[in-house]
Amino acid sequence: MNEFNIGVISGLVASLIVFVFQIGYVQVLRPWLEELLYRDLKIEGRWLVEYPEGEEFTEAIELKRQGHRVTGSVTVTGGPDLGRVYVVDGSFKNLILTLSFAGQDATRLDRGTYTLQTKNNGQRLQGYSTFYQDDENTIVCMKCNWRRS
Repeated sequence: MNEFNIGVISGLVASLIVFVFQIGYVQVLRPWLEELLYRDLKIEGRWLVEYPEGEEFTEAIELKRQGHRVTGSVTVTGGPDLGRVYVVDGSFKNLILTLSFAGQDATRLDRGTYTLQTKNNGQRLQGYSTFYQDDENTIVCMKCNWRRS
């Protein structure tokens, strides 16, 4: 085996080792460290959502948190989209929750965002939901209030 082949093989092995360590850091070590150092409000759990400008719109949200990353699901409990389920993903930092959501049904265009601030010693979140409204083909922004269930 000549020196060129040895150089190529050792380069490939070194790249593979670095790649494996990077995956371990991103998927295991970093989330563990973020959770260990997390000192913000514990927002995980069930929340009920009301829209003051549209009384018929209500939602139930189940949040999970790992460090600052927040995931979960939204189930519409009242309004025209009754029974629809959406997936949420975002972050919670400095008492501000920012989430994006999209419908589980990939054939629909339903998607949008929540931007909320904590209130009442962490028992409420208040802010806005912005979403695409397909019947009017426009982006709509509505004030929303979350309270712990």
